Amino acid sequence: MIGKTFRTLVVVGLLSACGTPAAPAAPQSAPPVPVLKVGEAFTADLLGNGQATIAVSNVELSGRSIPGDAPVTGELVHLVVTVKILLDRAGRPIAGGPDNFRFRDAAATVHTARTNNAVFPPELGRVDLVAPGQQSEGRVYFAVPRDAVGGGHIQLTTGRIVHALWRV
Repeated sequence: MIGKTFRTLVVVGLLSACGTPAAPAAPQSAPPVPVLKVGEAFTADLLGNGQATIAVSNVELSGRSIPGDAPVTGELVHLVVTVKILLDRAGRPIAGGPDNFRFRDAAATVHTARTNNAVFPPELGRVDLVAPGQQSEGRVYFAVPRDAVGGGHIQLTTGRIVHALWRV
Protein backbone atom coordinates (compact mmCIF):
# COMPACT_ATOMS: atom_id res chain seq x y z
CA MET A 1 0.00 0.00 0.00
CA ILE A 2 1.45 3.35 -1.01
CA GLY A 3 0.66 6.43 1.08
CA LYS A 4 -0.76 7.10 4.49
CA THR A 5 -3.85 5.64 6.03
CA PHE A 6 -6.03 8.26 7.69
CA ARG A 7 -8.72 7.36 10.18
CA THR A 8 -11.19 9.66 11.85
CA LEU A 9 -12.57 8.70 15.23
CA VAL A 10 -16.08 9.98 15.86
CA VAL A 11 -17.51 9.53 19.33
CA VAL A 12 -21.28 9.01 19.22
CA GLY A 13 -23.56 8.72 22.24
CA LEU A 14 -20.73 8.56 24.79
CA LEU A 15 -21.34 10.23 28.12
CA SER A 16 -18.73 12.18 30.04
CA ALA A 17 -18.21 11.70 33.76
CA CYS A 18 -20.82 14.33 34.62
CA GLY A 19 -23.53 12.64 32.51
CA THR A 20 -23.69 15.10 29.61
CA PRO A 21 -23.00 14.02 26.06
CA ALA A 22 -19.37 14.34 24.99
CA ALA A 23 -18.61 16.64 22.07
CA PRO A 24 -17.95 14.74 18.83
CA ALA A 25 -14.35 14.63 17.70
CA ALA A 26 -13.49 17.11 14.97
CA PRO A 27 -13.03 15.29 11.65
CA GLN A 28 -9.52 15.31 10.23
CA SER A 29 -9.13 16.56 6.70
CA ALA A 30 -6.91 14.68 4.29
CA PRO A 31 -3.91 16.55 2.90
CA PRO A 32 -4.35 17.96 -0.61
CA VAL A 33 -3.45 15.64 -3.47
CA PRO A 34 -0.30 16.94 -5.20
CA VAL A 35 -0.62 17.68 -8.92
CA LEU A 36 2.69 17.06 -10.67
CA LYS A 37 4.17 17.45 -14.13
CA VAL A 38 5.42 14.43 -16.05
CA GLY A 39 9.03 13.98 -14.95
CA GLU A 40 8.41 15.08 -11.36
CA ALA A 41 8.65 12.58 -8.52
CA PHE A 42 6.26 12.07 -5.61
CA THR A 43 7.54 10.96 -2.21
CA ALA A 44 5.03 8.78 -0.39
CA ASP A 45 5.11 8.14 3.34
CA LEU A 46 4.32 4.48 3.96
CA LEU A 47 3.01 2.55 6.93
CA GLY A 48 5.65 1.62 9.46
CA ASN A 49 7.74 4.75 8.82
CA GLY A 50 8.69 3.70 5.29
CA GLN A 51 9.08 5.99 2.29
CA ALA A 52 8.97 5.48 -1.48
CA THR A 53 9.56 7.73 -4.49
CA ILE A 54 7.26 7.32 -7.48
CA ALA A 55 7.88 9.05 -10.80
CA VAL A 56 6.05 9.20 -14.12
CA SER A 57 8.91 9.97 -16.49
CA ASN A 58 7.42 9.69 -19.96
CA VAL A 59 3.99 9.79 -21.59
CA GLU A 60 3.35 9.08 -25.26
CA LEU A 61 0.45 8.25 -27.56
CA SER A 62 0.52 5.09 -29.66
CA GLY A 63 -1.73 3.85 -32.40
CA ARG A 64 -0.38 0.29 -32.19
CA SER A 65 -3.00 -2.41 -32.01
CA ILE A 66 -2.78 -5.03 -29.29
CA PRO A 67 -4.12 -8.54 -29.87
CA GLY A 68 -7.11 -9.18 -27.62
CA ASP A 69 -7.63 -5.47 -26.96
CA ALA A 70 -10.17 -3.13 -28.51
CA PRO A 71 -8.89 -2.12 -31.96
CA VAL A 72 -7.14 1.24 -32.14
CA THR A 73 -9.15 3.41 -34.47
CA GLY A 74 -9.10 7.12 -35.20
CA GLU A 75 -10.97 7.64 -31.94
CA LEU A 76 -9.07 5.30 -29.60
CA VAL A 77 -5.36 5.54 -28.76
CA HIS A 78 -3.03 3.99 -26.22
CA LEU A 79 -1.55 6.37 -23.67
CA VAL A 80 1.79 4.73 -22.79
CA VAL A 81 3.36 5.76 -19.48
CA THR A 82 6.81 5.00 -18.02
CA VAL A 83 6.80 4.62 -14.23
CA LYS A 84 9.52 4.10 -11.61
CA ILE A 85 8.87 3.07 -8.00
CA LEU A 86 11.83 3.22 -5.59
CA LEU A 87 11.73 2.15 -1.94
CA ASP A 88 13.78 4.79 -0.12
CA ARG A 89 13.19 3.57 3.43
CA ALA A 90 11.64 0.27 4.45
CA GLY A 91 8.60 0.17 6.69
CA ARG A 92 5.93 -2.46 6.43
CA PRO A 93 6.34 -4.48 3.22
CA ILE A 94 4.39 -2.98 0.31
CA ALA A 95 3.52 -4.10 -3.18
CA GLY A 96 3.70 -1.69 -6.11
CA GLY A 97 2.74 -2.11 -9.73
CA PRO A 98 0.20 -1.45 -12.46
CA ASP A 99 -2.77 -1.77 -10.09
CA ASN A 100 -1.62 1.47 -8.44
CA PHE A 101 -2.18 3.57 -11.58
CA ARG A 102 -5.30 4.88 -13.33
CA PHE A 103 -5.94 7.53 -15.95
CA ARG A 104 -8.82 9.95 -15.49
CA ASP A 105 -9.54 11.49 -18.86
CA ALA A 106 -10.95 14.91 -19.72
CA ALA A 107 -14.49 13.46 -19.68
CA ALA A 108 -13.90 12.19 -16.07
CA THR A 109 -13.87 8.54 -17.18
CA VAL A 110 -11.38 6.41 -15.24
CA HIS A 111 -9.24 3.91 -17.17
CA THR A 112 -7.26 1.11 -15.52
CA ALA A 113 -3.61 0.49 -16.33
CA ARG A 114 -2.71 -2.49 -18.48
CA THR A 115 0.61 -4.02 -19.46
CA ASN A 116 1.83 -5.87 -22.55
CA ASN A 117 5.52 -6.71 -22.67
CA ALA A 118 5.36 -7.74 -26.35
CA VAL A 119 3.98 -4.37 -27.50
CA PHE A 120 5.15 -1.83 -24.88
CA PRO A 121 8.27 -3.26 -23.20
CA PRO A 122 9.40 -3.33 -20.50
CA GLU A 123 6.15 -3.74 -18.62
CA LEU A 124 5.81 -2.45 -15.07
CA GLY A 125 5.46 -5.59 -13.02
CA ARG A 126 3.97 -6.01 -9.58
CA VAL A 127 6.74 -6.24 -7.01
CA ASP A 128 6.92 -6.62 -3.23
CA LEU A 129 9.18 -3.87 -1.92
CA VAL A 130 10.84 -4.82 1.37
CA ALA A 131 14.44 -3.50 1.27
CA PRO A 132 15.69 0.08 0.77
CA GLY A 133 16.94 0.65 -2.77
CA GLN A 134 14.60 -1.93 -4.24
CA GLN A 135 12.78 -0.63 -7.31
CA SER A 136 10.42 -1.44 -10.13
CA GLU A 137 10.44 0.36 -13.46
CA GLY A 138 8.49 -0.19 -16.64
CA ARG A 139 5.55 0.84 -18.80
CA VAL A 140 1.79 0.69 -18.47
CA TYR A 141 -0.79 1.78 -21.01
CA PHE A 142 -4.37 3.00 -21.04
CA ALA A 143 -6.86 2.63 -23.93
CA VAL A 144 -8.34 6.13 -24.13
CA PRO A 145 -10.49 8.08 -26.59
CA ARG A 146 -8.15 10.41 -28.51
CA ASP A 147 -10.15 13.55 -27.75
CA ALA A 148 -10.22 12.81 -23.99
CA VAL A 149 -6.45 12.62 -23.40
CA GLY A 150 -5.73 16.35 -23.11
CA GLY A 151 -6.59 17.65 -19.66
CA GLY A 152 -6.45 14.17 -18.15
CA HIS A 153 -4.42 12.97 -15.15
CA ILE A 154 -2.46 9.85 -14.32
CA GLN A 155 -3.42 8.87 -10.78
CA LEU A 156 -1.33 7.06 -8.18
CA THR A 157 -3.84 5.10 -6.10
CA THR A 158 -4.37 2.50 -3.43
CA GLY A 159 -7.93 1.28 -3.54
CA ARG A 160 -10.10 4.38 -3.83
CA ILE A 161 -7.50 6.75 -2.38
CA VAL A 162 -5.68 9.01 -4.85
CA HIS A 163 -2.22 9.97 -3.55
CA ALA A 164 -0.81 12.00 -6.47
CA LEU A 165 -1.74 13.19 -9.97
CA TRP A 166 0.43 13.78 -13.02
CA ARG A 167 -1.01 16.15 -15.66
CA VAL A 168 -1.01 14.95 -19.25
